[in-house]
Amino acid sequence: MARVQELTGGAGADVVIEVSGAGSAFDEGMGMLRTGGRYLLIGQIGEHMTQVSPSAFVLRQLTLIGSLSGSVEDYYHALAFLERHRDRFAWDEMISADFTIEEIGSAMADMASLRGVKPAVRFGSAP
Repeated sequence: MARVQELTGGAGADVVIEVSGAGSAFDEGMGMLRTGGRYLLIGQIGEHMTQVSPSAFVLRQLTLIGSLSGSVEDYYHALAFLERHRDRFAWDEMISADFTIEEIGSAMADMASLRGVKPAVRFGSAP
């Protein structure tokens, strides 16, 4: 959160996109938003709970948007974005581990215990 505040001159982020599903991530994201900011939650369907004061949204004029997933068109645009910016970001470093499809149970266990946030499940042998 401190880094976001530093990068925005203390204003906070215009948009926070939470896709990790980690229980603590919601509160962290709230702390990163600027007044009038938008918070997008994608796939946050775990059983964990968090306490939210409605006044936090009202007084800071925040917008919360929830999305279960995306359409085929959304995935197309996401993949096109990754390709357009492949030299700008170290996408591979964002993958916490590689698993084969046979190891899917281990990948899920790693995510549940927060040992791994974004595992890659590959069909065939892991690199």
